[in-house]
Amino acid sequence: MSGERDRQEMRRLQHEADRVKPRSKVSVLGYITILFAAAFMLLLLSYLMQQRKNEEVISGLKESVSAMQSIENLLAENDALSGQVEALEEELERKTAELDGAEHSADKLVLQVYALDWLREIQSLYAKRYYKAARAMIAEFEDAGLAEHLPDYPLHTYDGSDVPSPLEAYTVIVEALT
Repeated sequence: MSGERDRQEMRRLQHEADRVKPRSKVSVLGYITILFAAAFMLLLLSYLMQQRKNEEVISGLKESVSAMQSIENLLAENDALSGQVEALEEELERKTAELDGAEHSADKLVLQVYALDWLREIQSLYAKRYYKAARAMIAEFEDAGLAEHLPDYPLHTYDGSDVPSPLEAYTVIVEALT
């Protein structure tokens, strides 16, 4: 009996095994579907992560381009300011030259006033007939170098008659006293 029992047990197991086989075919197909879905989800997740990373890189590049444009704008502004600085420096040089010329003219006029004042005193001494004092003053006048600052043109005219220049008046007095 044991042999038959074994056979029945075998048949029953075979019968169960036959029943189980179709299930395992379905479950393998289910596993493949699940694995395919999981792989698809991983690919989708990878794609989304790559897109986000690309967006970050593009955002960084846009910021770099914006920074470069800012730098270019600053360089253009710097060039414009450099041009203005050069123009202002040229104007400063021109104004400085004008100022130097004006100062030179002012110095020349001051010396001319001193020379005319001395000439007035020499003429006064000569008119009062203090010839010795006039000669001494002429010597000091010459030593001071003021004679060369006397104008050689008349300073004004009256009634159409020409008045001699201060240099001519000085020369007349010097010749009269020598």
